[in-house]
Amino acid sequence: MQLADIFSGAIVAAIAIALGMVAVWCLPRLHRLMHRLKHPVLILGMGGLIMGILGAIGGNITLFKGLDEMQQMAFSQVFTVSDYLLFALIKLAALVVAAACGFRGGRIFPAVFVGVALGLMLHEHVEAVPAAITISCSILGLVLVVTRDAWLSLFMAAVVVPDTTLLPLLCIVMLPAWLLLAGRPMLAASGEDK
Repeated sequence: MQLADIFSGAIVAAIAIALGMVAVWCLPRLHRLMHRLKHPVLILGMGGLIMGILGAIGGNITLFKGLDEMQQMAFSQVFTVSDYLLFALIKLAALVVAAACGFRGGRIFPAVFVGVALGLMLHEHVEAVPAAITISCSILGLVLVVTRDAWLSLFMAAVVVPDTTLLPLLCIVMLPAWLLLAGRPMLAASGEDK
């Protein structure tokens, strides 16, 4: 671990947090907009339509939980920087739409998928920063935005990139990431369980 790795990791986590905070800003607004439809069938139908369109744009890799798709993304050599960015944005938009419409399901695995896509995009953009750092720190930042649970964020980052030498770096990067989120709103719509 070098000092440059700590700075790189902190910057990657800050970028991931900024992207996650866009979702935090969008969720209550979309929730209010969707619930103007009043009827649950209309709300779920509109949400399904939007998610179908997002799935058609993003392709098979952005569908479902994303566990197998993360491996496909990481080991494939055909994706470009813009592909990874598209995957991250589509999955994050689908997460916000699903939460706004009241679909059941977790937010952690989609956030991890977005973190992997963002980390791969940042590594492709700046190849001097190792992929293990960009992926783990972007997962750490996004899961922290979604859950506000430092231990869970650290655990998810360490499990997806199973390199024990990254643990000290992740622990150090966690502090500025946590401070960036102090006092910020959570990823929850008004009236939704937090």
